[in-house]
Amino acid sequence: MLTPQPDSPTGWSDLPSDTEDTFFFTPDETEDFRREKRRRLIEQTREDRLKARMEEDDVEDEQIQEDEDVWGGSDEEVRSCI
Repeated sequence: MLTPQPDSPTGWSDLPSDTEDTFFFTPDETEDFRREKRRRLIEQTREDRLKARMEEDDVEDEQIQEDEDVWGGSDEEVRSCI
């Protein structure tokens, strides 16, 4: 005789991802785990923003340098007629 399959998966797959990791933790350990995970997420997001900002600043710096070199790097000397 065949047993009917459940409509939803069983085990850890139908629970939030941290549930398996924190199952045997005490409440204090669970809080520490989540706090550390949140801290890592914030730090990674900050690093990503800084990297994007630095790349944006490099593009702006290159555009400013191109705008300042109006004559294309002329090697002619400027002589004053005094």
